[in-house]
Amino acid sequence: MAKQLPLPLPLPPAQRWRNGYDSYRRPGEEIPTRDYAVERITSTIAGRLIAEHHYLRTMPYTIASWGLFYTPGLAPAQLVGTLVLGVPINRKAAEKLIGPDRATADISRLLLVDSVPYNGESWFTAQVFRQIATDPELRSLELITSYSDPTVRMTTTGHIVKRGHLGGVYQTLSAIYTGRTRRAKVYVATKTGDILNSRSLSKIANEREGIDAAIKRLVTMGAPARLTHETGRAYLTRALTEGPFHKAVHPGNHRYFFPQTRHARRALEPYDLTPALYPKAAYAPGPTIFTVPGAADLDVFDAPDESELLLAGEHPPLAA
Repeated sequence: MAKQLPLPLPLPPAQRWRNGYDSYRRPGEEIPTRDYAVERITSTIAGRLIAEHHYLRTMPYTIASWGLFYTPGLAPAQLVGTLVLGVPINRKAAEKLIGPDRATADISRLLLVDSVPYNGESWFTAQVFRQIATDPELRSLELITSYSDPTVRMTTTGHIVKRGHLGGVYQTLSAIYTGRTRRAKVYVATKTGDILNSRSLSKIANEREGIDAAIKRLVTMGAPARLTHETGRAYLTRALTEGPFHKAVHPGNHRYFFPQTRHARRALEPYDLTPALYPKAAYAPGPTIFTVPGAADLDVFDAPDESELLLAGEHPPLAA
């Protein structure tokens, strides 16, 4: 079994959300677990909380969702957090590690509102993992992946939408860290700092299912409307040229794995980097997404998986 050491001190602040803005809880406080409960919830309920508080405002393709409820005494329970397991954005990366036809998932959203104490996310996530292990629908999951984005998202007015983070919560849970995903060229919404989803762009260019929602999302970001009889590819080219978007380079995300079975733990041992290589100083913002003058055209129209350019990582060869 892969062995990890506890996250060394000093601990970074813990990120929280409210109304699309982040804030931080400082180390030194403990969540009173007797006042909180973790329950499986519908994607609709999780989606409402995400839409109200998370900077992305959107839900991924969801496998299952959980809620963190504040339940003080006889007062009504309040939903104060959610963890969403989503369809893997890069299933091939997991298959390289544990083999094909294995059940995998991503931690696609993890949100706590600003009232939850410092170590709330690690306790919440650990409770979710315990429930997965006994859930008849989910206990076949072998590998759960999570990514931490170190970049700062900033609007044109200088407002920081999201500070970079390095995955401190996953480190405290002894996740297996396998390094960074590769650098990638991306399109960024200039006004908000949002990275355009490559799967959505592919749907537009190739006129696949979900194209209407993808176009609607682009238009809300400032892209022009699609013309009658305009092909998807022609529209996307025009929208990215005329709309408030720019080309940028993303430095790559930090990637963590949570093996759920003995097979997955054994398969991951050759890739387990020592805890000394955990990315440190998670409280320090990462590099800001920046414009790349004269960047080459991005090959995003035919991306087979969501965020393929952003998140597809390379792994060392499988051990014999």
